[in-house]
Amino acid sequence: MSGLTLPLNDAMQALADEHRDWLANSDRRYLANWERLFKSDNEAAMAEASVRRRLQGFGVSVEPNEDLDTRQKASDFKCVRNGIDFYVEVACIRIATAEKTTGIPNDRPYLGGFRPITLAVFNKCIHKVRQSTTADAPLLVAVGTWHGFVAMQFNQRPIVNMLLTGETKMTWDINIKTGETSDTYLTTDFYPAIFLKPDDDMKPSPAREPISGAMLCAFGMPGIDPVVILNANANRQFHPAALPDLEYGSVIVDQAAQQLHVSWKQGAMT
Repeated sequence: MSGLTLPLNDAMQALADEHRDWLANSDRRYLANWERLFKSDNEAAMAEASVRRRLQGFGVSVEPNEDLDTRQKASDFKCVRNGIDFYVEVACIRIATAEKTTGIPNDRPYLGGFRPITLAVFNKCIHKVRQSTTADAPLLVAVGTWHGFVAMQFNQRPIVNMLLTGETKMTWDINIKTGETSDTYLTTDFYPAIFLKPDDDMKPSPAREPISGAMLCAFGMPGIDPVVILNANANRQFHPAALPDLEYGSVIVDQAAQQLHVSWKQGAMT
């Protein structure tokens, strides 16, 4: 099976054992289901363990939320902090996918060119929309990867901004009669922005409203805190007071000027 190297190293084994102990305090079926996931996709299973530990480290009360009886899709965790309820669904970008998407190998140092991981993040989020519709509180999709070099992109603001605005292109206008050119400016077709899409006139319109935000996680790298991209048009708005230690990004759409403005704030949004 491809995935994380087995046996796990000491740190990863400690995380797995800690997660097993946590699951064992609830319905034993949660633990049995996680063990099955570990056997079939240990990256995804350990991603759940990593996100749970992160949330608890931020003072969040976390409970398993998988639907054990009807087998309907439900988010992984039900969370409470500062009196605020929310859900977290974990989405793991597999190491092989991260390598293919970015061109960055995971097993050796690499100094060549690379592509951003944004498309893989986008794909993970759009596949979580349907199951997010049943949430009765704000829902964050925690997206991450165990590919260490790629995970560091989540700490690079220009790359993360593409998930808010779409990939930007430097553009200028040319007068075909005089040859004069305008000043350069940035344009986007909103791809792969998670929470925007073009309408029929190529103007920005809301997208994926059941998801309240995307939390970008560098699995296995405790020195890199997650960052959260908020959906300004979500059906249920996530309140940053639930996770005040993190940075939050959002995009403001100026329809009159046909411009997008990215805003980043620490701990709280106004």
